[in-house]
Amino acid sequence: KYPRAVLVIRGHADPTAVLRDFVNAAIASGALKRTGTSPADYQYFYNGEALDLSKTPKVVSLVESGTFKTGGSNPRETLREARNLTRDRAQAVRASFLTYASKKGKKVDESQITFDGVGVAEPVVARPRNDGEAAANRRVEFALTRVTGEASTQTDFDF
Repeated sequence: KYPRAVLVIRGHADPTAVLRDFVNAAIASGALKRTGTSPADYQYFYNGEALDLSKTPKVVSLVESGTFKTGGSNPRETLREARNLTRDRAQAVRASFLTYASKKGKKVDESQITFDGVGVAEPVVARPRNDGEAAANRRVEFALTRVTGEASTQTDFDF
């Protein structure tokens, strides 16, 4: 029905474990300071600059670039595991989708169905405060993406 489209199945994970491991390791390494007396009023400062833990791209960037050698969990490893988990989750949903289509006698071009593990990069709730908010982040999305044809002219080959 959609010959110029690709169905992308995208797996997502909850960032809670990455945030926890990052905060613990960065505090232990001295790169992160926390002020406040309870989680409701904590403020964080990474190398002297304010850090909002709900700014997921910034936190992911710090985890990817930082070296946190502590006796506890490694946030970079936790981040990698989340990406692997979401890739496996999306791949399993793709396989189930194809099996279902086959059982229903529907012809599906498997090359038009792909998957992606997003990890914790796009949470619904960036800094979950309870199990319900965390659960909203553990999801799989289907995205129909239009693929445009390649238009070329003779001048494209003049190199």
